Amino acid sequence: MKANYTSLVLKSLENNLSESEKITFANWLHVEDNFKKYQKIKQIWNESGKLTYPELEASLNVEEAYQKVKRKAGLSDATTRYITPKKRRTPYLVAASFILLAMTCSYFLLQFITSNDFKTLTAVQNMEYTLPDLSTVWLSEGTELSYHPDFKNHRNIKLDGKALFEVIHDTEKPFTVDADGMDVTVLGTKFIVSNEETSTAYIHVINGKVKVEDPNNNVQPHILTQDMTVEKIESKLKITDKIYANQMFWATNKLYYKDASLERIFDDLENYFHTTITYSDTFKDCNFSGSFSEQNIQEILSTLEIIYNLEIEKKPGNISITGPSCD
Repeated sequence: MKANYTSLVLKSLENNLSESEKITFANWLHVEDNFKKYQKIKQIWNESGKLTYPELEASLNVEEAYQKVKRKAGLSDATTRYITPKKRRTPYLVAASFILLAMTCSYFLLQFITSNDFKTLTAVQNMEYTLPDLSTVWLSEGTELSYHPDFKNHRNIKLDGKALFEVIHDTEKPFTVDADGMDVTVLGTKFIVSNEETSTAYIHVINGKVKVEDPNNNVQPHILTQDMTVEKIESKLKITDKIYANQMFWATNKLYYKDASLERIFDDLENYFHTTITYSDTFKDCNFSGSFSEQNIQEILSTLEIIYNLEIEKKPGNISITGPSCD
């Protein structure tokens, strides 16, 4: 490993990576051996808690840096053990344009378990991951994903949680997702799979086409195309007109509404952009249909301001909205 990566290891542990460094570091950590080396440094760094940048900078590779840190911490190979990372404060990200980038560059926020039969990864935080066939998956925090070690020839996924998939087209090697009672088969598309315990399980297609089957019931499979959704309710798969794409806003940076109340939209913006929005109940009869793509909260509110003649007052950490009713 080159010296610049040694520096990046420490800077990542100090939550001090620039946006460009996050991308460079994330690409390097995508290699499993590099990720293991990073984990060693991280464990010892958490144990010592006092390392400074110059102590690992120099012209050392990761393994040399690891040995130096171990000596500083007074540990030998025989006593090295897994150390649960301590909780560390991270800077609060205010600008929404940075939130997406910070999350999608978080390859190093993965936990890997590998065996001869499967490879399992768990997302410690919302993140983007590139599969061996170059398909992309965006994993929500806490989601567990397993796949065959020879994934290029056996494109079979097991999912526990919520994820957005963008699949590379390959007619001879179908891409399948087993989501515990929902089997998805796809040749090339972009779709969301969710089987979280705390909410309704569903499949939502953003574009393309997928086939959804219930492996436990001998019924006709559902064929879903763009903007179609199937829910799993009481162990049965049912087509619904509900829109779930907004739940993966951090990955898509797109919002879509169909006859949605302004109150709901304000609540979504408050949640997705990590700010506080206060508003009166005059908007309870105001509904909106439309979409926002690659827009920040100021641009979205400006659009709504014009349509509904709103008055918006912006203060640090708080947005106050007033305006006429829609009776």
